[in-house]
Amino acid sequence: MDLNTVETMSTPTCRGGLWPLGPGDAILAGGTWLFSEPQPHIRRLIDITRLGWPPVTVR
Repeated sequence: MDLNTVETMSTPTCRGGLWPLGPGDAILAGGTWLFSEPQPHIRRLIDITRLGWPPVTVR
């Protein structure tokens, strides 16, 4: 699915770069759900993969 309403993309490298979040913002950390269906309200993607956080493991 194309996210053709996205106007900007942010890739913060520290936690402080995440804020402020607005109503048209979406956190991207892999993105399978985001790309699975239309998301017409999204205007900005915030890619958190450059924050260096370890992946979550469910056991």
